[in-house]
Amino acid sequence: AALDTFIMAMWWIFIYLYSVIPWQFITLDLQRYSANFNILYLVEQLTLLSILLFFWLQSQEPWSRVYKYLFYGQAFYSIASFTISVATDLPNNSFFSYYSGSLYDVPYNLSLLYWLWVAVQVPGWLKSLPEEGPKPTVSPFRWSTVVAALVLLSVPGMALLALASPLLPESVRQYRLLLSAVIEIFLIIALVLKLTLLNRDLFRLFRRTEDTLENLRQVQGQLLHAEKLAAVSRLVAGTIHEINNPLTAIHGYSELITADPLISGETRSYVEKIRKSSRRVKLIVQDLATFGRPTNVRKDLLDVGQLLERAIAHRSPVLNNGTMRTSINLSPGLPTITGDEAHLVQVFLHIIDNAIFVMKNQEKQKELTISTTTSEHQVVIRFSDTGPGVSQPDHVFDPFYTNKDPGEGTGLGLSVAYGVIREHGGRIRCFNRPEGGATFEITLPASSSR
Repeated sequence: AALDTFIMAMWWIFIYLYSVIPWQFITLDLQRYSANFNILYLVEQLTLLSILLFFWLQSQEPWSRVYKYLFYGQAFYSIASFTISVATDLPNNSFFSYYSGSLYDVPYNLSLLYWLWVAVQVPGWLKSLPEEGPKPTVSPFRWSTVVAALVLLSVPGMALLALASPLLPESVRQYRLLLSAVIEIFLIIALVLKLTLLNRDLFRLFRRTEDTLENLRQVQGQLLHAEKLAAVSRLVAGTIHEINNPLTAIHGYSELITADPLISGETRSYVEKIRKSSRRVKLIVQDLATFGRPTNVRKDLLDVGQLLERAIAHRSPVLNNGTMRTSINLSPGLPTITGDEAHLVQVFLHIIDNAIFVMKNQEKQKELTISTTTSEHQVVIRFSDTGPGVSQPDHVFDPFYTNKDPGEGTGLGLSVAYGVIREHGGRIRCFNRPEGGATFEITLPASSSR
């Protein structure tokens, strides 16, 4: 709108230079000069009155009152000043000619006093404005783009008019053609600048829309995953008790039979297999119970660096056995977080265990990199490995999703980790790295205390 206003202001100056100035400085003709000046001045005043009338009719109180009195003042001033302009062109010996101190000055000076009165009254009228701000018009500058486009098209038309006027002096014709060319150049520069700014704003709007859509996709994925977790939790809560009772009996009786010295070796081996299998099923049931049971998150101030050091210390025999390289990059001065120490350490341990598992059989360099950073009042923790990567990063947190062979995992560990991080108000995601391997990224809100 600002550039459109500038273009219209340039056009109005062009009209004045086109119609008035040549009869004063190029070819002296006072009659044409006065006539064109008075016509242009009258059009200018009528245009301003039309704009004030439009704002008056389209505005709400108290702005409608402001524009109403501005319209009255401008009308009073326009009539007085235009009358003086016409009277100035009359012969000096005429009874109606203007001179300083004549009666023409009375309405003119009264109009100036009226403007002063309006300026004093406006602050009082605007006291009743709501706190959220004024609404002076329905849609300011809604028409400015259309008018600016018409202005750009009118300048070549004015040049053609100068060429087509047979009674126009040649000097005035050349002046108007040169003026039209110069003004058109300035207007084109303003138009190019406007298009550049529009393209920049459109690109910024496109990027913002793209970011919003990406955020919506992430939120949608989180909601779907939360629904899956809730459904599995309800299923687990309803069946865990029914499974656990006969399982306890199977495991207990198998231990009693194994302890009986009278059974044969072959029978003992069969019972031992039953006992080990029942024990594994019992561990799976315990995992299901942990998954389905609501957890109570403690609210303690925690140091992320100390939590990671504790988790790494638990797995130091594997991480420091010479076959795997571990890089720890902890940012100094990390803010503290609020949460449950045991739950978060368990999440870190599970991610480290996954990295160890996927790299255990590979021949290339095995490396686990653990790093921390801060971003917008959040602590970001990344676990990156050099393994084969994840085939479906968007599904690794789904219940029972696993790439392990049967008997090596239940597929609930990362789902539990997802739930723990969500209970801490954070986010966890997985993605494959371009150079190979996968990264698990955990984002937790920093506490207000350090």
